[in-house]
Amino acid sequence: MKIRTHVLLTALLLAVGISWAGPQKAAVTLEVLNPLGEVIPPPTLGINPRLPDLNGKTVALMDNWKTGGVFLQDRFEELLKQKFPRVKILRTTKPQGGQGGGRLIYSADGWYVDVAKSADAFIYTIAD
Repeated sequence: MKIRTHVLLTALLLAVGISWAGPQKAAVTLEVLNPLGEVIPPPTLGINPRLPDLNGKTVALMDNWKTGGVFLQDRFEELLKQKFPRVKILRTTKPQGGQGGGRLIYSADGWYVDVAKSADAFIYTIAD
């Protein structure tokens, strides 16, 4: 009975409060902004056509320092050499300060350019 009385009293107070609020004000429009601002994406480049044969070509196996990445590179190298006996393998690791990761504190853009100049194709190995 006590709970019922409280519920009725609360409903009555709400009804009275709403009637005293007066006429409705005009609708408010809010604009939600991205705190990062407008980011203009860099231009994208299309991918090169697939090489018809990897014999005599250099394939870069690029590692990102994740644990187990070297095992993935080992397997890729083994499979590539079985299928293309004259393929050359270039193993490289993305510079980021040492095994175990950590945040990349500098741009590796120049590194990508160097790898692209020394290889005909690449496989980026991520061992997550």
